[in-house]
Amino acid sequence: FVENNAKTEVTSLVESADAMGVRLVLLGSLSLLAAIWFAFRFSQGISRPLVQASRMLRSLEDGDFGSRLNLNRGDEIGDMANALDGFAETLEAAMTAVVCAISDRDQARLNLDQELAQKNAILAGFDGYIYVCSPDLRIEFMNKKLIERTGRDATGEYCYKALHDLDEVCSWCPN
Repeated sequence: FVENNAKTEVTSLVESADAMGVRLVLLGSLSLLAAIWFAFRFSQGISRPLVQASRMLRSLEDGDFGSRLNLNRGDEIGDMANALDGFAETLEAAMTAVVCAISDRDQARLNLDQELAQKNAILAGFDGYIYVCSPDLRIEFMNKKLIERTGRDATGEYCYKALHDLDEVCSWCPN
């Protein structure tokens, strides 16, 4: 009887140990699956914003200055995303200012070109001779009629030499 009891107890202990082993294997497997799931989620929490940041930088490179990450995170990745959004905002404002300045400059240039064309038309229609000299008596401008008279455009030459073939300042010159 004692021997039967001992066998029963041993069998019961072996069965308990087997059941415990199965439970430990199941618990270990579940723990491993949970760890893999958490690692996957954690890695996505890092890689997804980095992929978004990379796309945003490519958009900026392509000239799309309106893209933003808009990540509301309280960690280093959120700090990086906020910095990139701020950079994109500043870059967009700077590019807008440059485009406006170029547009303003182009409009001013167009206005100057129109004004110059009007003045050139007036000068071309004038039947007399017109020239402009610098303070050191070099010709800065000659109208077409005077160029025809002298036979050349004497811009840059001394007026007394180009117009009167003199080697010194004209005696009647007011300058």
